[in-house]
Amino acid sequence: MQKCFLSVFTILFFFSQLFAQNITNWKTYTDKKNIKDFVLSGSKIWAASSGGGFSFNFADSTYNTYNKSEGLNGFPLTSVTLDTDGKVWFGSSTGIIDILDTVSHTVKSIYDIKNSDKDYKSINELRTFGDTVAVSLDFGVSLIDSKKLIFIDTYFRFGSLPSNIKVNSAIKNNVLFLATAYGIAVQKSPNSNLSLPESWDVFNAQNGLPADTIRQLAVYKGNVIAATSNGIYAFQNNSFSVLSPLVNNVNVKTITVKGDSLFFVNNNSLNLFYNETVTTITSISGIVKLDFNSKIGLAAGTPTGVFASNNYYYPDGPYSNQFPSISIDNNSTLWIATGRDITGKGFSKFDGKKWTNYYSPKDPLPQNSYHIVFSDKNGMTYFGNWGSGFARVQNDNLSIFTADNTPMKGIQGSAKYLVISGFDTDAKGNLWILNYGAADNKNLSMLTKDSVWYNFQIPAEENVFRYAHFNLAIDQNDTKWFGLQDNGKPGLLYFNEKGTLENVSDDISGFINSSNGLNNSSVNSLAVDKMGDVWVGTSLGVNVITNTYSALYSTPQFRITSVFSLRQQTINCIAVDPINQKWVGTNQGLILVNSDGSSLITALNSKNSPLMDDEIRSIAIDANKGIVYVGTDNGLVSFNTPFIKPLDSFTSLFVYPNPFIINKNNIITIEGLIKDSDIKILTAAGTLVNQFSSPGGKVAYWDGKDLAGKFVGSGIYLIIAYDKEGNNIVTGKVAVLKK
Repeated sequence: MQKCFLSVFTILFFFSQLFAQNITNWKTYTDKKNIKDFVLSGSKIWAASSGGGFSFNFADSTYNTYNKSEGLNGFPLTSVTLDTDGKVWFGSSTGIIDILDTVSHTVKSIYDIKNSDKDYKSINELRTFGDTVAVSLDFGVSLIDSKKLIFIDTYFRFGSLPSNIKVNSAIKNNVLFLATAYGIAVQKSPNSNLSLPESWDVFNAQNGLPADTIRQLAVYKGNVIAATSNGIYAFQNNSFSVLSPLVNNVNVKTITVKGDSLFFVNNNSLNLFYNETVTTITSISGIVKLDFNSKIGLAAGTPTGVFASNNYYYPDGPYSNQFPSISIDNNSTLWIATGRDITGKGFSKFDGKKWTNYYSPKDPLPQNSYHIVFSDKNGMTYFGNWGSGFARVQNDNLSIFTADNTPMKGIQGSAKYLVISGFDTDAKGNLWILNYGAADNKNLSMLTKDSVWYNFQIPAEENVFRYAHFNLAIDQNDTKWFGLQDNGKPGLLYFNEKGTLENVSDDISGFINSSNGLNNSSVNSLAVDKMGDVWVGTSLGVNVITNTYSALYSTPQFRITSVFSLRQQTINCIAVDPINQKWVGTNQGLILVNSDGSSLITALNSKNSPLMDDEIRSIAIDANKGIVYVGTDNGLVSFNTPFIKPLDSFTSLFVYPNPFIINKNNIITIEGLIKDSDIKILTAAGTLVNQFSSPGGKVAYWDGKDLAGKFVGSGIYLIIAYDKEGNNIVTGKVAVLKK
């Protein structure tokens, strides 16, 4: 028994190590329209957005995007600048600074601000003065040597101003000027010790400025100017005064200068101040930053991209950075729901290359609160709406189902307010629809493939109005499982109509909560695995119901176990991969466990991976390609795994790397397997070297060792894969070199 245990432990350890080596090709998908800062450099735009960084090159109309999967560590981004060597500096709300070398395509990160003891660490502006980068912070200003990447110093006491005040902008014009929430601090002389409060003069509403909060600084005609909520003021003769009566009492949000031309934004109006004349150029909503250069001209950063040359520029991507629900269809297209209530922005699809976003008023949708998505095996994708029923997409054709054209009822007091909170299909391909809280207590509906409707009242709900039904899943016995989050009776419901759609007398239903088996009554997610077991994600870990057939009896005796490796975790979502492993989204990251949950294979979070957030909201798996998609409230990531749906029959084996070089390559990949393949490794003379079974998917691995655990010698080795009965066989070869 001990030998068997050690063998199993060795296999699990090897598989865990194998996974770490084979998770590859991380990609990040975010909405980068919402510009926080940008800078023009030659023919390029460099932008920092709430969804990450990007560049656009006018010379060839190409975008490059930058997130954690490309090496950045700060998120979300708040600021950007270029140093004198052409390196791009990105600042973030967490205090991390990332420096991108565009020649070597490497990133260096500075964590000093992030690791400081300050409560608020956002980087409000980055600005370059020679070989110095000024970092305007929520608690002061830091100066960094851009060559050595070391801090010159950090200053947080300025004259009579409170310590640790927010600095919005910094500029150097012989001496340093700081725009703060309490006025402007000005360095008294170029050689003064900036660490001493007395080295700074303070200007605010008490001595010349029209407001204390200063939004931005610039240099115009040799003088520092300040953008305020009451006009533009210039520093002359050691005091601030209004630049011109034409820009007095004006709500100035941002400014930029080109020669004698001063561009400024007054509310949503973009204006030019030149030769004592103000000219309105255009009206653009939400401008946060202006910049100008000779190649691109005037550009504006907005919530809908960088506006330049009469166009808005931002990379292709999803319409939202929220991913509460995602799904993969049969064609490997990813579908995304964006959120409920006012946070919803319609829904999106991604075919692996291009994003298509559906939202009102661009598309004929009743409103944009689509919060849940489901793709069936018949080529249709459904989106549940928070108040307006659901939408169906088939071959790019859109259909809308509401309380007006279906027999479903909305919530009590507003029967047309129809919230759909779950979908699944049964063995016959009928669509089952979960109603968040039907006024007539018929919270489960079915739409047949022939477009016939049936509505069901669940006996276990005792004819009492219940609301907050979520997470519908149907098992191999066509039992419908769904969560109930109603404060009066939270838990897990199940229902089976036994195929008699119009006869309610034989309907079976029941209720499970913490009093009869669940770790916790708060059911957050459900998944039916390849063995037919129901995995129940709660606020205190995962329960597994293994004898789901018991739901067909009036007095079921369920076997409910708890997954030890997931205990005490808040479970947000569960997905099953092609070899029946479980990917589990928690508030602390993404966890992979083996098929029965007895072993934790790996744990990923925002610190040890490119995950955008530790709170995982959704997971979808492309079984045909082994791609795992993970959604958070800050963006979506994907990565490739070796867990690919097995073939129906053998064709040929793809073995790589070939040749396999011992002590250089880690593992040999054997691809092209059917489910539960057995594998033998033979020498050219037919001597057995090793034998093992595949993990269950399309791919298996050999570490180049024999049955005794020693590396084989150089030579050609025959790989034979066959099914359990030995009826289907396929062979391949690999050359092994021993250096």
